[in-house]
Amino acid sequence: MKSNYHLSLISAFALPFLSSPLGAADSQPPATGSPDVTTNGYAGKPYSGQPWTIPGIIQAEDYDVAPGNADGVTLYSPHPHLNNALRPTGDRSVGIVKFTKGYVTTAGELEDTNQWYLGYTVSGQWMKYSVQVAESGTYQIGGHFACGFTNRTFSMAFAPGIKLVTVPVPTTAGYQPKVEVYHVFEKVDDLAEVTLPAGNYVMTVMIGEAGETNKTPGLNIDYFSFTNKP
Repeated sequence: MKSNYHLSLISAFALPFLSSPLGAADSQPPATGSPDVTTNGYAGKPYSGQPWTIPGIIQAEDYDVAPGNADGVTLYSPHPHLNNALRPTGDRSVGIVKFTKGYVTTAGELEDTNQWYLGYTVSGQWMKYSVQVAESGTYQIGGHFACGFTNRTFSMAFAPGIKLVTVPVPTTAGYQPKVEVYHVFEKVDDLAEVTLPAGNYVMTVMIGEAGETNKTPGLNIDYFSFTNKP
């Protein structure tokens, strides 16, 4: 989806995790490969200044901003070479890449080049997003992805007491053989479901299966989508 980035930055999940609801004390957890599992201490702030709204679309590259560019607050990557780039806002980033000429859909249609996505992901990597659930309900999870392999997943957590959601991502390999597979994207609407009470949360997205670390999953993420289950 469209975003306001002006730099093309390089970059990028599999430890148990939970995320922290908004409004917690402004203390800073240590930088580790496992997100803060408590309900207190989250210091990240929404990238745009306002939390993302569910139902709706959440841009993968616009995860929360960490105070003082600190690692292990709003994102973490186990890859040592992919965790030190800076977003235009000055905070740390991993894998922010611009769509360019030649990116296509699985049907072969050209993608809009005025878009950015989260790429070069590795298992064990995680990002946090401040979100506001407008009304209680069950939501279908989808998004806009390029995936070079089969059996690839990411997980989402919202708060203690809300079930961890594992989201399988279908491969985009084989649809356009003349295009690099990581440049072939597909929009999907119903990969998994989550039931959420209304309120504010910090959504933690972790790439990969439990037990994996620093494995390349071949997964590029433009955005996540949440729609009301019919």
